[in-house]
Amino acid sequence: MLLRVRRGSSENARSRGFRAAPRCACASAYDEALIASGDCCCGRAPAAKGWCSTRRGDVRVAATVRSQPTVPAVAFTPRSQQNRTPREPPIIAGKVPPHDLDAEAAVLSAILLKQDTLDQVAEILKSEHFYSEANGKIYEAAIELARQSAPIDIVQIASWLRDRERLAQIGGPAYLAQIVDATPAVAHVGAHARTVREKWRLRRLIAECQRVSAEGYGDVGSVQEFIDGAEQAVYELARSPEANSAQPISQVLRAAFEQISKAAERGDRITGVSTGYGKLDEKTAGLHDGDLTIIAARPGMGKTSFVLNLAVNVASPRSIAVPGPNDRGYGSNERREPGFGVAVFSLEMPREQLATRMVCSEARVDVGKLRGGHLTPEDWRKLTEAASFLTMLPIWLDDTPAIGLLEVRAKIRRMQAEYNRPATSESPEQRVGLVVIDYLQLMSGRPNAQSREQEISEISRGLKQLAKELRVPVIALSQLNRAVETRATKDKRPQLSDLRESGAIEQDADMIVFIYRDEYYNPETTEHRGLAEIIIAKQRNGPTGKVFTRFNSACTRFDNLQPGDYPEFVDD
Repeated sequence: MLLRVRRGSSENARSRGFRAAPRCACASAYDEALIASGDCCCGRAPAAKGWCSTRRGDVRVAATVRSQPTVPAVAFTPRSQQNRTPREPPIIAGKVPPHDLDAEAAVLSAILLKQDTLDQVAEILKSEHFYSEANGKIYEAAIELARQSAPIDIVQIASWLRDRERLAQIGGPAYLAQIVDATPAVAHVGAHARTVREKWRLRRLIAECQRVSAEGYGDVGSVQEFIDGAEQAVYELARSPEANSAQPISQVLRAAFEQISKAAERGDRITGVSTGYGKLDEKTAGLHDGDLTIIAARPGMGKTSFVLNLAVNVASPRSIAVPGPNDRGYGSNERREPGFGVAVFSLEMPREQLATRMVCSEARVDVGKLRGGHLTPEDWRKLTEAASFLTMLPIWLDDTPAIGLLEVRAKIRRMQAEYNRPATSESPEQRVGLVVIDYLQLMSGRPNAQSREQEISEISRGLKQLAKELRVPVIALSQLNRAVETRATKDKRPQLSDLRESGAIEQDADMIVFIYRDEYYNPETTEHRGLAEIIIAKQRNGPTGKVFTRFNSACTRFDNLQPGDYPEFVDD
């Protein structure tokens, strides 16, 4: 029996002896309706404040929508008869959420008939993946018995459920016997388990869409944050469940040798993304997917300029050595490939200032002349050529202030979706190859963090997780504390203990790089003017040491040293 109570029919309902329930706080678009079961229109239990609480037997009642846009009527049944988990979507207009009870029974039957089967499905399934609450409780019992190293059979399952007053809830011993009688092919239990999980993922997707739709009618606060949160929820469902599962070493080695083969084809020793600085690449083999690199320096050392130069190097087209004679008869050819996409998140400077720095650095034009408007025709020519070159590069600049990890993750994911393309016979691979954060201490963290140090620790840990999750190198700039300036010794080179506000940065980072220029502290010396040290203080998968570069302060540019430059300085 299905009763519909439309707008204006409350008095008619009361005359029949029914009471009109209040509208649910989570679905304010619905008109007043009779809720005959104990469930709210959102499928939740009736105990919480603001949810519908009328219960009158097993009559199904549907709520209709007050205004446009229309939403399908929602039919309600008592939860005891729904036999589904609380977080799953309600039945809509007679449509049952996606499920496969035969596959669920096949999995449970295989587990009860052969205990070793549980090892095959434990990594695939959780109890909440089952559509039937009864099946979920049986699976939970099997998992708990396995943890206790107890035998898993129909007797032990029934005893475990009976001790917790759940046996009657699943239908008693008769239902367990019915499950055992399913007698599936144990060899196919993995396929059945994946079917159960895929149906759950589809139900979760429906539930998330319904949640977003319901919450969208209310006050969501920041619309962008609301969209980012919805995107993150859907993305978590979209990720392959096997992506983080254990893999045999044969598969891992195959992927590792593919990277080594690519490096051999290029004729270099770089297995990651080249920084454009030869000596630095020799020590690091490039920037690697999933790695978090911290670049730290005191203000004025040029850390922002360094990462902007690095970003241009990464995004610039590359010459790749290939075997075979070229048209001049030499032993190798070169082919041109596009650079990697680079995302730069600047929390300190507006993106217009970043672009100005980048074009002046590329054109080798004095930034002061540009700001003062004292440009020569030659300067204009250089700037125009540099701007034309930079325009063609896949670089994104974002200057959102106090950006958080969730928003950074969402934006990078969108960039990857729009830009990443696999290699084909006609075109090489293109992908986002670097993410830059300038700088870490300006990011917003959890508002209820107990201290600033804890907040920074969570941000650095989140950046490492982001790099690993999105499979992209992440560079985060960091400030150093003032201890460098007050150090009694003449040597002001930074140390790991100088990282500001958090010791967790040192633990989370795969590589920590310091920038040091002696002329900053000793401006009267001229023999080493323009020399910059790139100090590798930590490298998880390589050596530490330092390399030297040339720094042009007028155009804020770091360059590789040329033969004969500062011969007394040797990289170590």
